[in-house]
Amino acid sequence: MKKVILAALVSTISLNPIITNSAENSLPRQDVVVNIFIHGILKPVIDLSDAIKIAKQKIKHSRYKYANDYIRRHCPMSRVQAMQAIGLVPIQMKSDQNNNGSRAIVAVFRKLNEMMDLPKIKTYNYTFGWSGLLSYASRQKAAFFLHAKLGRLIKHLNKRGLNPIINIYSFSHGGNVALQLANFENWDNNCSININQLVMLGTPVQYENDALVRHPMFKSIYHFYSNGDIPQKLDFVSTQHGTSHRRFHPRKCFEIPDKLTQVEIRLSKKTVKLTPEIPNKKYSTSRFDPSHIEMWTFGWTPTGYDPRLPIYPLPVVAIVPYIIQSIKDHPQLGTNLVANINPHKARITFTDRYWKKHKLKEVVKAPFLKRKQFQELRQIAWNRRAHAHTNAYVHRIVNNAVRFATRQRQFLTHCDKTLECPIKYQPQLDELR
Repeated sequence: MKKVILAALVSTISLNPIITNSAENSLPRQDVVVNIFIHGILKPVIDLSDAIKIAKQKIKHSRYKYANDYIRRHCPMSRVQAMQAIGLVPIQMKSDQNNNGSRAIVAVFRKLNEMMDLPKIKTYNYTFGWSGLLSYASRQKAAFFLHAKLGRLIKHLNKRGLNPIINIYSFSHGGNVALQLANFENWDNNCSININQLVMLGTPVQYENDALVRHPMFKSIYHFYSNGDIPQKLDFVSTQHGTSHRRFHPRKCFEIPDKLTQVEIRLSKKTVKLTPEIPNKKYSTSRFDPSHIEMWTFGWTPTGYDPRLPIYPLPVVAIVPYIIQSIKDHPQLGTNLVANINPHKARITFTDRYWKKHKLKEVVKAPFLKRKQFQELRQIAWNRRAHAHTNAYVHRIVNNAVRFATRQRQFLTHCDKTLECPIKYQPQLDELR
């Protein structure tokens, strides 16, 4: 009789954890938003020999790699854009000169959500830093580590009873890093990664991975580009198919999915023209096509940002959530759009086209932020601006990077040629500051 009672107690104790775990798994999880910002390549310092090495995917001991590492350590790029250290790093809103760009974009996003009257959902903001090298292999490696970091983050949030809704905002080749997440879908069978929204700005479209937009991992994809973005089409080094492209184009073995929306960004503002014949003021509308830097970087960057831009000092990524919400509010729009934003008139003009025949399909005029609201966004960004650096300071960093890379390359070349190298000295980064 005692054995029967003991066996019953043991079975009850062993079943209790199973029942508890099943009850916990059956509870509905709370939705949280996870925003991840991925930067593009760093400012390349390339000569002809390095270009050949990049094309052959052999940049381990190249001058370009050493210069790139030096620029990342010493050039304050994190002060003007959403960029932090390498890896998946949470964005802290405490005052810090080293992450002014990240704090500014998060503050603008928060205020923009309030202006759009979106439901209040707990939001976690991260930046994913990678090497920033102009290399397909480097982007593949970065995508592998991003997949691993995302898997750990999802498991951590699930244990806390949270359901993460992942949105990725990427710039330049950071968009290709995000796309290549699909290559590692089956790497971890214990965790499935679903991207709710992938936003790419100024991403060079390459045939190596453009078909990944059809992968079921991505629920919706928005690709923003500009005719004023020249570097977007200049990458002929890290691709094996000639050059990069500005848009996704269908071909025989690739059909563009409906979940991909491509938007050309145009900006307009009211300008004054004074002529000697007509002394009175004459107003006209000027059009601006954002450059590559203006798609992602704030206006206090020392080079590359035109202060005449209508959204100065905001980058295009700062108003992307509003543009996406406007597209969703007008379901009659297609997937090939031109968005002409005029902050002065508080209006967005969407042009939907049949790109194959280059004929106008439909024009929709949607409201934009009011002047007072838009001025408030600009002020939020200005309140978090970093101390401006002059062009001379940036050029000095680049020149020091080239000097360091040259000395490092000469040292390694000498040691490769001699079996017992008597030189024990290696140039340090601190010596070239």
